Amino acid sequence: MNNQQTLSIDCNKEEDIFKFAPNKIFTKLYDTGLPGKGVFHAAHSACEYKEHSYEQHGIFVHLKPEHNSLRRMGDSVEIENVNVGDMAIIPANVNHWQRIDAEAVEGIALIV
Repeated sequence: MNNQQTLSIDCNKEEDIFKFAPNKIFTKLYDTGLPGKGVFHAAHSACEYKEHSYEQHGIFVHLKPEHNSLRRMGDSVEIENVNVGDMAIIPANVNHWQRIDAEAVEGIALIV
């Protein structure tokens, strides 16, 4: 983010998810009953996420393929081609940005 503080996202708060995700996102947050732990399901079209960091660790399981997605995590930049079932592990407090060109994106996030 240029000259601005990176967004800090609490993935257990649905309103925080909307801070970095695209406007037309479907999301459903499931309460696990465990403090600080959660599960959410998200789906949206191609987008570019605002730079952010998560307050919790996230394990994201892809439910649709994505090709030529660009992800920056910390100082590392990767072009990703993911398939259904592939996972992305996003550590807490690490700057994260992503551009996804796939027509439809869908996944489940485990927040730990």
